[in-house]
Amino acid sequence: MLEVYRGQIKVGRLNLRLFLLVASLCLLVPVAAHAQTRQSTPRAVQQELAPADAFKQARSAMQGNDGVRLAQVRNAARQHPLAMYVDYWTLRIPLVQSARSQQRDVELEDRAANFMLQHPSTVYTDLLRRDLMLVAGRFGDWPKLEALNQNWVLQDDKSALCYAQLLKLKKTSRLEPDSQEAVLLSANFSEGCNALTETLIQTGAVPVNEFLPRAATAVFAGSVSAARSIANASPTWADKISDSHWARPALGVTSAVVRADKDVLALLYLRWAGMDVDATAQNLRTETGLNPNGRAIVWAQVAALSARKTQNVAHEYAAELAKAISGAGPKGVKALPDEVGAWALRAALRGRDWKSVQTIEATLGTELRRDATWIYWRGKAQRELGAPKEQWEKTFGLISAQYGFYGQLAAEELGQLTSLSAPSTETAKLDATAQAVVSGPSVKRAPQFYELGLRFEGNREWNWAIRGLTDPQLNAVARWADQQKLFDRAISTAERTTVQHDYPMRFLTPFSQPLTASAKNHGLDPALVFGLIRQESRFLAEVKSSVGATGLMQLMPGTARWVAKKMGVANFELEQMSQVEPNLEFGSFYFRTVLDNLDGNAAMAAAAYNAGPGRPRQWRSTFPGKVEGAIFAETIPFHETRDYVKKVLSNAAYYGVLLTGQPQSLKARLGEIVPKTAAVVSDIP
Repeated sequence: MLEVYRGQIKVGRLNLRLFLLVASLCLLVPVAAHAQTRQSTPRAVQQELAPADAFKQARSAMQGNDGVRLAQVRNAARQHPLAMYVDYWTLRIPLVQSARSQQRDVELEDRAANFMLQHPSTVYTDLLRRDLMLVAGRFGDWPKLEALNQNWVLQDDKSALCYAQLLKLKKTSRLEPDSQEAVLLSANFSEGCNALTETLIQTGAVPVNEFLPRAATAVFAGSVSAARSIANASPTWADKISDSHWARPALGVTSAVVRADKDVLALLYLRWAGMDVDATAQNLRTETGLNPNGRAIVWAQVAALSARKTQNVAHEYAAELAKAISGAGPKGVKALPDEVGAWALRAALRGRDWKSVQTIEATLGTELRRDATWIYWRGKAQRELGAPKEQWEKTFGLISAQYGFYGQLAAEELGQLTSLSAPSTETAKLDATAQAVVSGPSVKRAPQFYELGLRFEGNREWNWAIRGLTDPQLNAVARWADQQKLFDRAISTAERTTVQHDYPMRFLTPFSQPLTASAKNHGLDPALVFGLIRQESRFLAEVKSSVGATGLMQLMPGTARWVAKKMGVANFELEQMSQVEPNLEFGSFYFRTVLDNLDGNAAMAAAAYNAGPGRPRQWRSTFPGKVEGAIFAETIPFHETRDYVKKVLSNAAYYGVLLTGQPQSLKARLGEIVPKTAAVVSDIP
């Protein structure tokens, strides 16, 4: 029998067959009517959805490569002013599917070409050009790829860039040295870059042993499949490494077949390090079968993995790497892979082992050695090791005029505190070109994206509009954006200048009165709060992140509730965090709390604000000794948090100059980090 129980139907055992029979009969509705109902659903969706909601759903469908869903909402989405993007997505989805299925659709590509003709000089046309490049590369249509690449403006997709390099290789049978090194040392494993790698190996344009750094990077990134594809591309390697070797590299390194090829042996050691870094290090100390280059790359992998795990032995592994490099002679070790080499150098920094820092830095790739980060640490090692003054002064001088964290630190090493040049007395004005930009379609489309909460697309439209402007024009557009209260666009536009800088625009101070009041109310330096907000929200009071962080100081819902409880705020509502003054008050209270919890160190507090207070406490506990704040910042294992801390503290120094009129010490703000146990009980979220 049937009975209703808590809103559900229960079926007695004896009547189960009868129930199933009745149920099946009820399902025998006319097929035509059922089909009609299903087919009418898309039209109903289109009628019910508002254009803004339909547009956001269309974007979501594009991101998921869901052509069916896009078709359902397309008509409604095209009622939105940004309808041209819906038309672009309608072309993009089948283009992506065509490339993946290896079934080329020439008619579709012709429609895409016509779309580009109808919408010249737009960012979405350039995006479609990139999509067509990826299709052309996938199918080996090199003439079409070349024609598309000639007009590609953004140049921002690594896979498409690698296909362009593959085109050059097919035309000339070689790559330029810088391009070749970039392929060998980079961490990009997109389809185009993998195709370029395999072609370089299979054609013999580059010997397979040159790809050990790329294999190391693949393992470091957790992509064993990419490392295997490198090995499989070469018969020399593929025949010597079995599936069991990849699965159990600790046994594989004992195989006679493997040990007969020193590069293959190094490859399996790289794989082993990715599985058990400490066991690999222990075995590596007595390993005699590796050549100097392979030994160095494996030790770099071990040191890098250990540093990323914040192990307190990481600096010891970095010393082993330095020993391997030094013992190999000037030509024995080639450039270390970018990601692995950078992390191995961070391992040496953790132990303040300046000799190892110097040795490892000299073995980084050409492009990485040009980066301000590693130029600074090169100069620092020179100074700490007692090099002639003119040597380290010259090194720091390479970057001391640069804007940003390492430029500031380099200048300070030369005795120059952070300062700002005198502002121009002439107010930047919009000339005809700049006026055309701010009146143009891209700048008008950007706010339309912002209204939908799609800041990435809006920013891309804005950046497309201001490309190619001169410094005075950029400063004028920044001033215009400030007047429109587009604070984030004012900052980003002002940051693009190369010679004539408008620092009040780069370091805007909106909401100055309530911000200063909240900061002082909680004993905080207003410059530090300005620096944090500039990085968190760029002064957009109502902005909400994809994970729910809200307002100027981007407070998460749980954090806001915790602060409300601690502050005794009655009748608290999360909507208050979109208001300027409550957000500033809550954010300042929270930052003061984590600052006190971390011994008043601003670098650690900034890390806590981004990653939670437990993590910087854990990181601090793993250092073998006291380190300067810059070392703590550079060795943070999370890229986002590492970048965040450096930018917040850099911003704070600049804001300190603007607010006080006095030069500032970034080093003093960073302070020093003394190792302490991480076992601190705290309820701070």
